[in-house]
Amino acid sequence: MGERVSPVPKRLLRSRRIRKAKISGDMIEKEFAVAESDLASAVRSLRDGDHKWATVQGYYSIFHAARALLFARGYREKSHRGLQAMLRDLYSREIPQQMFDDFRDAMIMRESADYGLVSSVEEPMISLTELRAS
Repeated sequence: MGERVSPVPKRLLRSRRIRKAKISGDMIEKEFAVAESDLASAVRSLRDGDHKWATVQGYYSIFHAARALLFARGYREKSHRGLQAMLRDLYSREIPQQMFDDFRDAMIMRESADYGLVSSVEEPMISLTELRAS
């Protein structure tokens, strides 16, 4: 009997936001290394008071770690939201729900920092709650 595929991966594969790929162990290790480097950079930026840049770097640390996990299952992403949705589907039994929520929140914060909706961590021009509702 064939493996049952849930609707989320089917939709993501059909829309080409996610695709099957041959992934080497080196590619997975590289993504984890980039995640660690981005996290260290985010910590330095935060210490220096550059909250916007720390937000962006912190998000990309999460993104590259998530990408490594996606690679480990033989997939590549074509969109950040596709990565997030596929990761949730592939790892829902291994990763606590709160971590998926944190990834989503980090994505919203990064978009806000990049596109000018938030001027700093201390003084948001729009709240995370308002962003989620939009």
